[in-house]
Amino acid sequence: MFKMLVLQQLYNISDEQLEYQVNDRLSFMIFLGLGLAEPVPDATTVWLFRQ
Repeated sequence: MFKMLVLQQLYNISDEQLEYQVNDRLSFMIFLGLGLAEPVPDATTVWLFRQ
């Protein structure tokens, strides 16, 4: 989750856009250590983690 917040700050994107980009970009998935079949945390989960 912390790495997701790092990506969000680097690319200046919203929670919803972060969820989309992690699902879309293989480079983001590799950075986060996620496999192709693993679920990506949704925007609400990212928001709750940040709070």
